[in-house]
Amino acid sequence: DLTMSYYTAHRSKGLQADYVFIINNKNSGLGFPSKIQDDPLVNCLLEKKEDFPYAEERRLFYVAITRSKVKTFLVVVQGNESEFVVEMERRYSFVVCGLF
Repeated sequence: DLTMSYYTAHRSKGLQADYVFIINNKNSGLGFPSKIQDDPLVNCLLEKKEDFPYAEERRLFYVAITRSKVKTFLVVVQGNESEFVVEMERRYSFVVCGLF
């Protein structure tokens, strides 16, 4: 009796689940954080650009990791961990156990 649902990090705001699996934690263009550069026109329209690297993506990652009631799993490919995963490993001294 297992019910699974897939949501983007944006869609998961305000929701909770017993267990959350966060995928795409890789160090690449479409990883989390995304390495795709914003269009220069978009940057011109923004009122104030934040100096902190990946500030908006960092807030979104926080939303994703705080959706679980019991446990959150970060799915990673060993050797290609995203900057957020590497930072969490260093800061909170946990070990990533990759299966790939």
